[in-house]
Amino acid sequence: TGVIFVTRESKDSRRAIREEISKLFKLGKSVAIFPEGTVNVLPLTGTFYPGSFEIAAEAGIPVVPIALDYADTGLYWQSDESLLSHFLNAFSRKNINCFIHFCEPIFANDPLLLLEQTKTAIDRKLVNYRADKSTIISEK
Repeated sequence: TGVIFVTRESKDSRRAIREEISKLFKLGKSVAIFPEGTVNVLPLTGTFYPGSFEIAAEAGIPVVPIALDYADTGLYWQSDESLLSHFLNAFSRKNINCFIHFCEPIFANDPLLLLEQTKTAIDRKLVNYRADKSTIISEK
């Protein structure tokens, strides 16, 4: 699937990933990046790591923020849950309903501005989705 794995604790691994992403951009490829580097159970997005935003800003590549959430919070991967347990929980379900929203592309040559605008766009969509979801749930 073209997944590129990174060892977050390794500076060399992070550098190699940045180089690989730059190569892909030069080839005209799109890259899906999860800027939090993990999943979380926070009300909104967690801390975004700046590396990929630096690459996009340097290359003049737009960032398309994508807001993703599950209707059932039981699908959130908890830090005390093993990957196998989470996998079995998720894939034993008959249906998984999720919300996915592709925001407008963001262009900026300042990586921190790009990061903040991306985070804001995603958080805004998550707030709207969750408010709508709670209205729908309370009406049933």
